[in-house]
Amino acid sequence: MPNQDNKIISEFIDFIDNHQQQEDLQSAYYQLGFICSVQALPELVELEQWLNMMSRGEQPINFEDQAQAVEYAQWILQVVEYIQVQYQQAIPLTDLHCEAWLDEQNKISNRGAEFAKGFLEAVQLFNENWLIIEDSASTQNLFQTTLLLLTKLNPPQQMPAELVTLFTDLPESDEIIAILPQLLSNLAYHAAQYISQE
Repeated sequence: MPNQDNKIISEFIDFIDNHQQQEDLQSAYYQLGFICSVQALPELVELEQWLNMMSRGEQPINFEDQAQAVEYAQWILQVVEYIQVQYQQAIPLTDLHCEAWLDEQNKISNRGAEFAKGFLEAVQLFNENWLIIEDSASTQNLFQTTLLLLTKLNPPQQMPAELVTLFTDLPESDEIIAILPQLLSNLAYHAAQYISQE
């Protein structure tokens, strides 16, 4: 059972990395990226609408028993609640420890790429939910900036020439991860504020 403190993110990573069903689960960083994305949505969606996305395959996660499934769900809920509290106050997600996502050559490691992949796949899944903010220039700008920077951290296999050119004008990976914890919280905070004013 997770603790209610600021170690929730690192404890969640340890929990997933050592889970008996690890081969059935997306990586811990993918799951964190996905959760950060879902929690940033202008209007929250229920856990049941996306929990199956934490499975690596098409099939639901094959837990050994009910207790194991409940424990996993409790961890997910703890992370969701923790991130939501940070977002509501626009507190940077420094507990992601993004600085550890760089390798020896100052390039983005698999951790950062998996986080970006999870975040971006959640955006694709719930793209309609983001259409709500189209009339808010500042929130739309934050959203587009976030997508561009995360796409640079996890670029598509086949990149159009214009995207390659655009990426050269964007900050380097170390600069992106330095601003990412605050950027994510700012995006979620502004999206929620926009909805509350509607």
